[in-house]
Amino acid sequence: IIATGSLNINAECKLQRLINSVWVTVDSWTETGCGILEIEEKYNVFSGYRYRFTYTAKISNSSTVLESVSKSDYTTYS
Repeated sequence: IIATGSLNINAECKLQRLINSVWVTVDSWTETGCGILEIEEKYNVFSGYRYRFTYTAKISNSSTVLESVSKSDYTTYS
């Protein structure tokens, strides 16, 4: 995630697994940075399940949220 200048980035991240048609959170965490934020976590996952990683990132100056963006990526491990 890249923000111009020295803007702050706060990302709420979740790793979820699909169980019985419901997304269940395996883990969640918050990443923070200034200007550039790289999210890198490693997890052991079980084969045969569908997983997704989601985040909502808020870009702000010292007191005002300027932009908010959410993204999800899906994959199935076999």
